[in-house]
Amino acid sequence: MCVDFGWRTFFILKTVRLFFTKEHRYMGSNANLHTAKNEKNDEFYTRLEDIEKELSHYKAYFKGKTVFCNCDDPYESNFFKYFAMNFNALELKKLIATCYATSPVTGNEFQCYIDKNNQLSFAPSANNIPLLQESGRKPYKVEITEIADENGDGRIDLADVEYLMRNKKNTLTLLDRDGDFRSDECVELLKEADIVVTNPPFSLFRDYIAQLIKYGKNFLVIGNLNAVKYKEILPLFMKDKVWLGCNSGHYWFKVPDNYEEKKTDFKIDENGQKWRRMGNICWYTNLDTERRHEDLTLFRIYSPEKYPKYDNYNAIEVSQTADIPCDYYGVIGVPITFMTKHNPQQFSIVGVLNSHGIILLISPKQIGFPEDYGDQNADEDNTKDAAPPITVLNTIYNTIVAENRGLCEIPLAVCISKSDFFARTLGAGEENEADINYIATRDVAPIEDPVTGGTKPGFNATQYNVIQKKISRMMDRNPISVALQTQYKYYNYFIFSAVGCAVRKEERDGKTVSYPVEDPQPIRIVEPLLWLFKRFGYINSDTHIRLPALRGDPNQKVIVKLTGKQKFANLIKPGTYPEVRDLTPEEIKALGYEETL
Repeated sequence: MCVDFGWRTFFILKTVRLFFTKEHRYMGSNANLHTAKNEKNDEFYTRLEDIEKELSHYKAYFKGKTVFCNCDDPYESNFFKYFAMNFNALELKKLIATCYATSPVTGNEFQCYIDKNNQLSFAPSANNIPLLQESGRKPYKVEITEIADENGDGRIDLADVEYLMRNKKNTLTLLDRDGDFRSDECVELLKEADIVVTNPPFSLFRDYIAQLIKYGKNFLVIGNLNAVKYKEILPLFMKDKVWLGCNSGHYWFKVPDNYEEKKTDFKIDENGQKWRRMGNICWYTNLDTERRHEDLTLFRIYSPEKYPKYDNYNAIEVSQTADIPCDYYGVIGVPITFMTKHNPQQFSIVGVLNSHGIILLISPKQIGFPEDYGDQNADEDNTKDAAPPITVLNTIYNTIVAENRGLCEIPLAVCISKSDFFARTLGAGEENEADINYIATRDVAPIEDPVTGGTKPGFNATQYNVIQKKISRMMDRNPISVALQTQYKYYNYFIFSAVGCAVRKEERDGKTVSYPVEDPQPIRIVEPLLWLFKRFGYINSDTHIRLPALRGDPNQKVIVKLTGKQKFANLIKPGTYPEVRDLTPEEIKALGYEETL
């Protein structure tokens, strides 16, 4: 993806592949669901027909069990309605539901009353008072232990559900806290439950699944397929602790009235209700079914021509699940949608390759350094209306990382253009001035292979570190460094030139045109890509790569030698003798270098 903010442009590189092996059988693979900006964005109500379709495969699990719907307002949630209508048919022991706030239906269709014990009822008495609608929406819990056929039609339906709270064996009680599934009182209810079934907030999916695993609960919950890639979720699939349910695809969800209308996958029905359709929806569960163990029918025949291997991974590429060859037992890369067809007896998960990065292009004039970089003709007018780099960084961060999520973990390469001009002065005042200026005005040098005497793919960190140290010092004095340090976990600075020569401007036919005065010779444009490939694990570096700033103890003097094969440190601290030993990964990072080659 490429997004343009005036002159500055950032690129997001992303590939996702699931890697697996056919059993005998073996398997393997590569956003991150976006986090909702606020709770309302996660307020999606599942259709009853979609719940019925999935739950039909699990009816045998519910006899004598307590079901907990811990993200469900009983007067809005179809999960609650499903289990209430099928309470007797499933032979449930108990049904519990909690919500963040009471339904707008409550207090409108029915007048609620509350006693001194926070117990709610629909009948007035000497011991309770009306719960006024003006008092606001309050979280509560519902506990159902008996459902009778109130209207005498011989079956339990929605009409009975509306009156189920009139049964004294069922309770509706205000919660002390906010109804969050992570709150103490909701956790206590979770401990009581046998099975959890709901549509949890997608933005909190990691936390939600982790909680279910922590307390050893059976569950069936709706989620986005991309959550499989989460580092917290994928190991559960690999250990066969979590798998996908029977149904998946595009689902329609009822959304609140204040939900912003969309141009696509959005509708308003004849009753004025808003609906939003979302793709890649699936069910996450640890309840087994026969359908999960059905073999995927394979009929394609393997050939090297039809199934090329990855350059960076020992696996073949299969673009569609239907094209998996029946006679290949090595590692195979498939789209993440394969997980909806995964049979653990037929395939084994190897892992996920999830590689993505950001490249941010900046004009040196836009960050104010160096002011006299030399080319006063080339970039005179086309940057004045561009968004400031900090604005761009904030926009990227807010787009990819939602609120309260900490640092963005997607690697960010900050690339400063016009290097052929301003780099000539980079080495001024430095002992290695000649080396800095030479490297900064030359293209990336390949890595020498000592075994073959030729070259090999990789990131030339030895060369890069020479100019990175100077660029980093200059950038750390710029306000942009604050945004980088507070928002991004992995970033580094790069310089480049698109043409490697002067650019001349002329007026032609009433228009200003720019053109290189010599044959273009791009400088260092591949370096940020190589850095990202190194971070993805596709290539290695010849030595450790410098970080934007030293992060060690300022009271500790350090003399360090870093090479591609060995890491030695002479750590000199007050009151101690010099020590020569291998550096630990933590010490390497503290010294201002990336922790791995």
